[in-house]
Amino acid sequence: KKQLKPQSETDEINKLQLEYLTSDFVKENEAQSIQLKLSHAAFNREETYKINIVNHKEENVKIAIRTFYKNEKGRGKIFLHIDSKKYDIVDLGYEHVEMFIPPHSQTSIVMQSTQNIDKKSWINAAILQIKEIHLCKKVIE
Repeated sequence: KKQLKPQSETDEINKLQLEYLTSDFVKENEAQSIQLKLSHAAFNREETYKINIVNHKEENVKIAIRTFYKNEKGRGKIFLHIDSKKYDIVDLGYEHVEMFIPPHSQTSIVMQSTQNIDKKSWINAAILQIKEIHLCKKVIE
């Protein structure tokens, strides 16, 4: 017979371990991940849009960052700066970036556009997903 986990245990597994601080993005929590959508009506090429990810825990937390945009016509317009590396949102639509957030530290993700864009479709194209990857510790006796 299959044993179901108590709801509180499931909630604890799905709970986000990191804190996401931003005034530039609207946050939508999902199970073990968060989606971030630009809270401005348009991209301004003179502006940067920032998310600070804070780890208050005693251990590393692994994350995977991706977008959902795969239209090659959009290449070269919107970029993410993560740990001094620059990524096109089109590339992150095909392959996510994994990294560890060390204990008691923070990492910033900065989004920037190369041009002024006021189309809603571009705001939707630049939605980010940050998934927290829970590392299961195996005990070997």
